[in-house]
This record gives sequence, structure tokens and C-alpha cells, in this order.
Amino acid sequence: MKRHKLQTYLFALVIVSGVLSMTLMSLFVIDRSHKTAEDKVQHAITVVHERFGWQLLRVENRLDPPGRFPDFGLWQRSGHFDGLCIQYTSFQGYASRGWCNGAADEQNWPKWFESFYRYLQPEPLLYRRALEHNDDTFGEVEVFLDPATELQQAWDNTQHLLMFMLISICLTCVLLLLLLRRLLSTLDATHRGLATMVEGQLNHRIPSSRVQEWHNLNQGINNLAEQLDHTLEQRNQLLIKMLNLQDSERRHICRELHDELGQALTGLSAVTQSLSQSPEPMAAASQEKLLQIQDINRHLKTSLQRLLLDLRPGLLDEMSLEESLNKLVLQWNQQQDQVFFELFYQAPATPMPPAITDNVFRITQECLTNTFKHSGAGYAAISLSEVNAPAPGWCLSIIDDGAIALKSLSRESVKQESLRQTSSRPENDHAGQGLLGIQERVTLMNGEFNTQQSELGGLALRVFIPIASHRAAS
Repeated sequence: MKRHKLQTYLFALVIVSGVLSMTLMSLFVIDRSHKTAEDKVQHAITVVHERFGWQLLRVENRLDPPGRFPDFGLWQRSGHFDGLCIQYTSFQGYASRGWCNGAADEQNWPKWFESFYRYLQPEPLLYRRALEHNDDTFGEVEVFLDPATELQQAWDNTQHLLMFMLISICLTCVLLLLLLRRLLSTLDATHRGLATMVEGQLNHRIPSSRVQEWHNLNQGINNLAEQLDHTLEQRNQLLIKMLNLQDSERRHICRELHDELGQALTGLSAVTQSLSQSPEPMAAASQEKLLQIQDINRHLKTSLQRLLLDLRPGLLDEMSLEESLNKLVLQWNQQQDQVFFELFYQAPATPMPPAITDNVFRITQECLTNTFKHSGAGYAAISLSEVNAPAPGWCLSIIDDGAIALKSLSRESVKQESLRQTSSRPENDHAGQGLLGIQERVTLMNGEFNTQQSELGGLALRVFIPIASHRAAS
């Protein structure tokens, strides 16, 4: 559907209303002009009829000769009969005479107006009245208005009105344009404020307006943004508590597994080592079983170490983030030959707090898992550095050359992708939930999360964590 600006609709409304008003007012003026001309003709025939009756009385009383009847000299010297024509038709031997005072001097109406006027007033203004005296009819008096004079008078009146209406419409459009600019500037401010809020800056507030309706709208948007910001803050606090509780439980499980199962496996290793070094001879079958037990024990130890690392990055308790990431990448490269992971680490000038390092490690761990399981890549690069644009902060990026090429995923699209993968392909549930989990961790750090197609052809995941936000929070 094609959309137009508000000022276009308003200007169209003003012009249409103006044209309609001009048409209605023109009809009114033409009608009034016709009524005025009609009254003029009616008055003229009354005066002429009375004057001819008085002249006829003078002729019959021999005060005037019969040849002077009817006498038009009085009206010829008068200026009240401009454009009128008088015709007398005699029935009893008097002369039949006619007289016209002439048409208008200027005839400058357009053709369309003449056609329009003739359409509205097709009949000419003409009145007849019989001249009677002593119960005898002496003739008939006819008075009519010259058509050119009638048209000129109507055009003069209409022309003045049209000029006035046209000037009024132009002034109205100019004033409306000035008013619209002021009102639309407020609307533009509202639009920019909404765009800023959509970008995630819910603490932004739209300025108030002098127009009451705009003020109410902006105030409602600000209240909604404030409530949403408060709700998100509460949600973030709950997520922080949930993650802290989760880490605490993982730490407890890791400690129990390390203490109980780790000691049991260590004891089992000691027993099998003692049996293998016993001076007493052992049957071949028993030696083979002993070797199998030792292999199973080593496999359990490796699996336990991997499980402990997945549950809780205990490396961070003993090593720096760089050492922990190097060891994580080394373990992935040793455990599989499908994807080669490479780490590019630049020591940040601003040290990371423990909460940030923990989340960065978890995000990297999740990305490596997703890359291995779902990307189909042969190479992936992990880089961590401190940047100054768009603001001072830490930047983590993971790019690969796999088959996944998502242009850009917003928070909502990540959720939809997760639901789609979960419902259609159960094996990809971890991938969808992994992206969503990364988004949640980034949100808790007041960071920015972005996925798009990488320069290698696969997926590029970038996480930006602002330093100022962490300082303000701490």
C-alpha cells in the first residue's frame, strides 16, 4: 500500500475544501446577482407601466399630442435603467415603440463562465404587463435586461469573490505549512526517540511538547519505556541470580566429582599399578583383564576431566584467561581433527573482572561446541582484544568457513531460530539454545551481540562488552 505524508493529505484537504467552497460561493453569488437583476427588472416594469399610464391620461386629456405616446425621453435621461430594454406594443392605433439603454461597456467574462451561467439561468429576464385605462387595453409593456449586462454584472461579482477565496486558500496553505513544520518536528523527535529505544537505549526519554496530544503521546511512550526498562532490569537480576546459582551448583558438583570419583579412580589406578608390579606370577588371562581395567580407568579419567571442564571452568581458578583459552583450544584440537581452532589473544590494557572472564570463557566454550557440531567448518579463528570503537570495551569474535551464513540475527530472530531448529531437527537443539544462551550472557554484561556472514564464508559471531558499563556497575 502506497503511503503519503501527513502534509500531503492536509494540503489536498485544504485545496479540495477551497475548490468546493469557491464553487458553492460562486453559485450563491450568481444566484444573488440574478435575484438583484430580477428585482431591477420588476421595479423597472412597475415604473414604466405607471409612467405610460400617466402619459396616456395626459394624451386623453389633450395635454400632450397623441404622437408623443409613448415617450421614452424620461428614461433616456435617467441613469437608473442601464442595460434595460423597454418595448411597447399598441393595440388601439398608437405607435409601437422600443428603446434600449445599451449593453455593458466591457464584456470580459470567459466563455466557460457564460456557459456555466446560461446553464444555471437559461431563461432571460423578461416581464410583460398589459396597459389598461378605463377598462380598455391600449397595449402591452415589455421590459427585459440586456443579456450582456446581466452576464457582466454576475462575472464582476463572482470574479471578486474568486480572487478573495484564492488569496484566502493560499494564506491558509502557508499558515498550515508553518504549523505542520512545527508539529512534524515534534513527530520527528518522537520517531528518533523510538528508534533510539528500539536500539536498546531504554533510558532515553522523548522530550515533551507544547501540543497537548503530542505531549500525552510522548509521555505514554516514556512511561512504557521506563516500565520496560524496569522489567528488563528485574529480569537481568533474576538471570544473574540464576547463573550464580547455576555456577554454585556446578562448582559443588565438580568438587564432589573431583573428590569422590577422582579419588576412587586414583585409588583404582594405585591398585592396578600394584597388581601389575606384584612379584607373584599372574595368569595371562588375568594380565589381559588387568590391562583392560587400566585402559578403562584412563578413559574414565579423561572423560571426568572433560566433564569437569564443561561443568565449571576450573582453569580460571588456577590460570589466567589467556592460558585457559589456550588450553581449551588445545584440547579441542587434540580431541578431533574435523575443525582446526586457532586463538589470537591480545592482552587487554584494562583487566577483566572475574565475572566477565567467566562469561567470556563460557561464550567461547559454547561457540567452539556449536562450530564443531553444526557449522561443517574446517577452520575457525577465535580472537579477543580491547578496542576503542564504537566505545572502549572488550571484543570477542569467532569466525569460521562453514556452511552457516546468517546475515544478521536479532534477539527475537535468535529465539525463532532456536524454536525452529528445536521443532524440526532435535539434534540442533543445542545450537539454537546455545545462541540464545550467548545472547543472555551478553545482555547481562550490557554488551552487544551480532552474528553475520564472515569473510571466510561461514558464520561470524562478535561480542562487544563496554568497559564503562562494567565500571559503572562496579
